Amino acid sequence: MNIFSLIREDKLFSSIYITGTAMAITFTMIMAIVYYIKLADIYPEVNRKNTLYLSSINVTQTSNDANGGAGFGIYMDYNNSSYETYCKDIKNVLYMAPSTISGGNGKSAENNTRRVKSKNGVWESAITNLTNQDFFNIYEFEFLSGAPFSAEDVENNECTAVITRDFADKIFGKDVNPVGERFTMKSCGDFRVCGVVRSASPLTPDSYAQIYVPYTSISVNDSYFVSFSSVVVMVKDDEQLDALKTELDEWSHKMSMEGSPILEAVGSFSSSINAKVVTSMTNNMETHAAHMILTDPNSASKGDTLNDRLLYFLGIFVILLFVPALNLCGMVAGRMEKRLPEMGVRKSFGAPRHTLLFQVVKENMIFTIVGGAFGLVVTWMALVLFRNSILELFFDSSLLKNSAMVSGEAMFAPLVFIFAFVSITILNLASATLPAYISLRKPIVESLNDKQ
Repeated sequence: MNIFSLIREDKLFSSIYITGTAMAITFTMIMAIVYYIKLADIYPEVNRKNTLYLSSINVTQTSNDANGGAGFGIYMDYNNSSYETYCKDIKNVLYMAPSTISGGNGKSAENNTRRVKSKNGVWESAITNLTNQDFFNIYEFEFLSGAPFSAEDVENNECTAVITRDFADKIFGKDVNPVGERFTMKSCGDFRVCGVVRSASPLTPDSYAQIYVPYTSISVNDSYFVSFSSVVVMVKDDEQLDALKTELDEWSHKMSMEGSPILEAVGSFSSSINAKVVTSMTNNMETHAAHMILTDPNSASKGDTLNDRLLYFLGIFVILLFVPALNLCGMVAGRMEKRLPEMGVRKSFGAPRHTLLFQVVKENMIFTIVGGAFGLVVTWMALVLFRNSILELFFDSSLLKNSAMVSGEAMFAPLVFIFAFVSITILNLASATLPAYISLRKPIVESLNDKQ
C-alpha cells in the first residue's frame, strides 16, 4: 500500500495524525534551535565549552549570636575597580576579560548604549562594550580590516576602538575602510578605529556589540556608564579549570582574613564580636551552559536556581512531546478497535502477530515521516515570518529591534533536526505500538465477532 492510498483510507485520522506530528516537530524544533543558538559553538562564541563567567564575589557572615547570617555580593563593578582589585592577577586562565555586556542581567542594549556622531553629523546609538584585548581571543571575531587593540593600548588608557562592519557603514559610509579614522562618542571623547569585524548576532548577547573599547579608556566619572559588569574567562581544559577553582578557593581564604581588601571594603559589616566573614568566587562562577540557562534575558535578576530552571525546561519538554504522544496513543487505540475484524481475518489465515504489529508500526512511521517533513517546513516559515515574536521569548528583546535573523548555521543544523525528529519518532512509535500490541493480543474469535 502506497502512502497516498494509506492517507485516503482514513482521511480524518491521517490528517490529524500528520498535523499533530508536524506541530510537535515544529515546537520541538524551535526549542532545539533556540538552545542550539544558546549553547552550541557559533560565531563568534566558538569557545563556549571552555568559557566561564564571574559575575560577583559572594560574601557571607557567620556568627553564633543573633546578629549573624548576613550576606551580599560584590559585583564586578567598574566604578569600584573590582576587576583590577580582585581578578586581574588570577593565573590559571588562558584568557580573561572584563565585559560590560555579559553580566547576564538582561536589557544589555538599554544599559550599554552610547551616542556616536557620524560623518554627516547625525548622532547614532551604539551598543558599546568596555573590555580588554583578551576579549578577542575568547570570542573569535573575523577581522575584515585592522586588528584588535593591544594590551599596551589598555595599559596606556588609549582611546582606540574596534567596530562592526554594519556600524562602520552607518557612521563612515559604505565601502569605506574606517581603520585610522576617528569618531566622537558623547561624553566620552574621540576614538580612533583600529579594527573592523564581521558583526555578531544579537542572539549571541555575551559578545554582541557595535563598538568595543578598552575598559581603561572611559573615565569612571562617565555618568552614562552602567556599573554592573562581569569577567569572562577561558580555560584550556578541565585540568586548568580544576587549577582555577583551587586558586580561587585559596584566594577566597585570604580575602576572609583580617586586613584583606574585602574586609576593608565592607567596613563594620557586623556589630557582633563573634562574626566571621567568608568570601567565595567559585560559588558565582558559571559555565557557559549554566550562564545561559540561569539568565532571564528580559529580567534584571537571577532569582531561580539551576535546578528550578532545569525543572522548568523538563516541564516544557513534557508538554511538547508527551502530551501529543498521549493524544496519538488514544487515536491509534480507537483506530485499532475498528480494525479488529480485519486483524482477526488475517490471524485466522495464519498471519503471525509480529507481522500485523509491524504493519501498524510501518503505517505510523510513514505518517510520522510525512508529519516530520511538514513540521520542518512550518518551523522554517515560522522563524522567517514571526522570528521576532518567537525569539523575544528567549532572548533580550531590547537587542532584537533590528529583526535579528536566525543564521543558516542554526536553521539547518543537522543535529537539531535529528534530535527533534528522533524524539518525536520514538514517542509516536511508542504511542502506536502499545495500543496495537494490546489489541492484537485479543483472541481470533473475539476479533472476528467484533461489530465495530
